[in-house]
Amino acid sequence: MRMITLVLPVIALLGCGSDVTAPQDSFAGTWVGATHGLNFTIVAAQSGNSVSGTGMWIADSGGDLSFTISGTATPLHFTMRSTGGNNPQYYEGTYVTPDSVSGTVFNSSDNFAELSLTKQ
Repeated sequence: MRMITLVLPVIALLGCGSDVTAPQDSFAGTWVGATHGLNFTIVAAQSGNSVSGTGMWIADSGGDLSFTISGTATPLHFTMRSTGGNNPQYYEGTYVTPDSVSGTVFNSSDNFAELSLTKQ
């Protein structure tokens, strides 16, 4: 009987563990990141699982590119497609904390780079 008493609370705690990295509110807000000399900012809105917004890449060497985004945010994952310029981007990420996402950005030329986003 003592073993059952100890095991049930542990199982209950393990069951709650999957929500630790889930966002508390939504993906709505301002997110920033940087990769390979490019600084990335998006301002997003969320309705249900659907995310939309605007963003900008700013190169360390000068120049920028504005774009729009559309995507999906679920408790542990975020995907996004951006359109702007002549090379659409696609991003797949996983929430590390409620205010950070770590993932990979791809373009239509099959180039990719790691990109972490942080909510401001």
